[in-house]
Amino acid sequence: MIAIFRTQGYRRLWLNAVGNAVSQGGDFVLVGWLALAVTGSSAWVGTAFALYYLPKVVLGLPAGSLADRFDRRRLIQVLELGSAAVIGLFALLFHAGAPSVAETLVFTLCLGSLRALVNPVRLSFTYDLVGPLRITPALAGITLAVRLGTIAGALLIGGLTETFGVATALTVTTLAHLAACLCLAGKVEAGAHLRNDGASLLQNLKGTFSELRVNRVL
Repeated sequence: MIAIFRTQGYRRLWLNAVGNAVSQGGDFVLVGWLALAVTGSSAWVGTAFALYYLPKVVLGLPAGSLADRFDRRRLIQVLELGSAAVIGLFALLFHAGAPSVAETLVFTLCLGSLRALVNPVRLSFTYDLVGPLRITPALAGITLAVRLGTIAGALLIGGLTETFGVATALTVTTLAHLAACLCLAGKVEAGAHLRNDGASLLQNLKGTFSELRVNRVL
């Protein structure tokens, strides 16, 4: 693990994972809080979290295809900026007045979709940076970064929401994504393990199901 952290690109990806996870930790506070505040119903809280997690089921394979077709570092940055834009827009909406139920649910679905897309891309980029021989400790380090950021984010955003209101908390999560994006700014060496696959999404899906038919371990 120490040897992996000596790699500048991996350190920057690790910090990116922490920054992104700070916002994700805030999701666990804000999604439920917003749904309850807008509707007053715990049933809507369940609906909001279902919409938040639904993209993780639907978008997993397409996200893997995106990771294979594009520059993964730049794709992570685009997703970070997209998350900052979505949360920042909702913060402005909240400044203007209480959002509607529909607006809150659309925000939750968009945020969950961006979360679902970034995780496979980050894992693929981790492989690009360290290669197959060091991938297990590298992934363990990224997982640790996500856990630490999630804990910090939940505590921070919960405290900010209680003290300053939800608009301030949303603004801080927006800044967390911008900071995460800056962690990968400039040139990041991906070593000799960088892979690009120009196959279409449909071809990737066919390849996945073909592999499942013959790969008993998978």
